[in-house]
Amino acid sequence: MRKLKVFGLGLLMFTMVAGIASADTMVMAYASAGKQAQSEQHINGQNKMGRIQINASGSAYGYYTKHCGTAELGEFLTVPSDGGTVSRDFYMSSNCTYSVVVGSDSSFPAVGRLYDYIP
Repeated sequence: MRKLKVFGLGLLMFTMVAGIASADTMVMAYASAGKQAQSEQHINGQNKMGRIQINASGSAYGYYTKHCGTAELGEFLTVPSDGGTVSRDFYMSSNCTYSVVVGSDSSFPAVGRLYDYIP
């Protein structure tokens, strides 16, 4: 019985560690109406495709920043005045970090999300 408990505990710990090691990452920025915001966290690129997603109930914009020694701006996305969600997939190099910037051009807030995977 003791061996079974030890085995069960070991299996549980392995599952938890494997889940952490393979966890996908998402960072988010929230912009109040008429404001701009940048995510406080960054994502480390892993030589695979990622996604930027901008969501708002009114006019908004967003882009990602790529930091590989110097900062570069990614594609500029816009949400139309009637709102909605826009997204783009892009390659995330392993020697770079990425963050998301989002802004609201309307009386509604906007949310930007940056994923290091394709949800």
